Amino acid sequence: MAIDEPETSLHIGPQKRLFRLLKELSKKHQVIITTHSVVFIDKVHDESVFLVKRDRLGRTNYHLKEHKKENWKSLREIIGTTISDSLLLGDYNIVVEGRTEQLLFPTMIEILVREKLLKLDTSMYNFISAEGSAKMKSFMSILKDKIELPLCLFLDNDKAGLNTKKQLDKTHKFRGDLIIISGRQGFQESEIEDFLDDTLLYSCINEYYKRQIKGYIPLKENELKELRNSLKFNDFKKNLEGKIANIYEEANKDLNKVAFSLLIKEKLKLSSQFQNLISIFKDVEKYFLRR
Repeated sequence: MAIDEPETSLHIGPQKRLFRLLKELSKKHQVIITTHSVVFIDKVHDESVFLVKRDRLGRTNYHLKEHKKENWKSLREIIGTTISDSLLLGDYNIVVEGRTEQLLFPTMIEILVREKLLKLDTSMYNFISAEGSAKMKSFMSILKDKIELPLCLFLDNDKAGLNTKKQLDKTHKFRGDLIIISGRQGFQESEIEDFLDDTLLYSCINEYYKRQIKGYIPLKENELKELRNSLKFNDFKKNLEGKIANIYEEANKDLNKVAFSLLIKEKLKLSSQFQNLISIFKDVEKYFLRR
């Protein structure tokens, strides 16, 4: 079944219901749609979203490899997604620091719903990236001026995240919103990647470099633990890149966080892979259900 612009003449509510129906149909049938509506952009299964554009000769094409890396910036530019547009996507809006959370959280919630650990499905949530804690206060201020809905905010447990929380706590505008900073036991500072199961994190690191470097020999778990040394992920990443650069001098040592997040997303299958986040997601659900 192929539909051109199913959003035509439909308000946001009916668009969402139609999208859910089409997703259900796609489980047994092939469904293709073309759209200019952000409602029909599947945030959980973004591998099914393709940016189609014309070249200089007027030919229509798309590039699967280009999409796999990251074409969301182009999608936002072409569709024209703004803060107010994005809020139409979700009944419950969660503001996160960056793309890692925006990519992983919907998949995690989908897993928790499937395992009957959460009730609300992913279509009810909207994940908005502030693109860094430094922009969070001004970003939140704009959001609060545009909507009256409650917000949930995820911050990294580091100096920048704690400073941002301190600023938000001083502002009356944000009272009543849920601000989450959660630390991992044994870590002085932590980020979202630090809440992943160690086995998953280490296997994804080796898989990432295996795809990037010809002749790559996987690092052993004890080597990775030594590099990590209970550091937050970004600091661990710097140590890791330094080791890779020493071993493979001609190779690209950089671990791209968006590409790495997409790889993690591929491997996420069970809630046991992010056990330390389950209680946090339950608290978020309780917060929104009380509103």
